[in-house]
Amino acid sequence: MAGYCELRGQNDSAWADFDVGVMIMDYEESVDVLDGEAAGRSKLRGSMIRDPLGAFLGHKFVFQRGASVEEFDALWNWLKDHCVEDYVYLRAADGQTTIDQKVYYTHFSRKLEFAYAGTRFWNNITVNFVPMDPVVIPS
Repeated sequence: MAGYCELRGQNDSAWADFDVGVMIMDYEESVDVLDGEAAGRSKLRGSMIRDPLGAFLGHKFVFQRGASVEEFDALWNWLKDHCVEDYVYLRAADGQTTIDQKVYYTHFSRKLEFAYAGTRFWNNITVNFVPMDPVVIPS
């Protein structure tokens, strides 16, 4: 699945576009519901008491190197440079729609595929983007 991805740090004025030399090879969505402090098991019967604060839609991207080793390295360096920020902005293709969210990430990885003539060719970059805000809020 080829697609575009743009990232912007919380203090950046321009979007970093990784569309040409980097492709989205795999994409997975996940939903996590966060419960508040009132959630837990009742003492009488052990029934679960929910206190949902909202549902958070996460995105796991696997980026694949395209024709540009330099642009793939630039994506890795961008992720390294911005990983300690409170949040970043993510804009990416999502089927017929577009993801446009404030997110954070705490883990990303890559694996060396091979080295040739002094150049390292990395296989894929995997990163999990976690939204800062819920997409579904209980009424």
